[in-house]
Amino acid sequence: AAALFLAAAIAFLAAYFSAAGLAVARTVAFVPWFMGHWFLALNLRSDHEPLLRVGLLSNRLMVVWGVAAILFAVFASLTPGVQVVLRTAPLDAGQWALAFVLAVLGTFWIEVRKWLAKPSPRGPELSPA
Repeated sequence: AAALFLAAAIAFLAAYFSAAGLAVARTVAFVPWFMGHWFLALNLRSDHEPLLRVGLLSNRLMVVWGVAAILFAVFASLTPGVQVVLRTAPLDAGQWALAFVLAVLGTFWIEVRKWLAKPSPRGPELSPA
């Protein structure tokens, strides 16, 4: 959760200090925060097995959720009435790329940890409940 907060904060500050305006900065921060929750859910499907081994598309409901999250982020940034309510703004391609990259970096470190972890000779340890 802290890494996702950091991703959203970096996105906001990068957009805000690039003179894009407050509404764009809010939107650039909203996208990694919002999409990052889906990425976290993907990464946390297994404590020890990397996502590519579990299967990226193996849970159809999660795929539908991800598509819906992406569509909502686009909808929130492009629809004038929704922009007023959510205080968002349209993003250019560079701002979308920044938001997406930060969402990935803020969550997929979990996958890197799984790939780098050495398996125990006794099998995976159970995490405390």
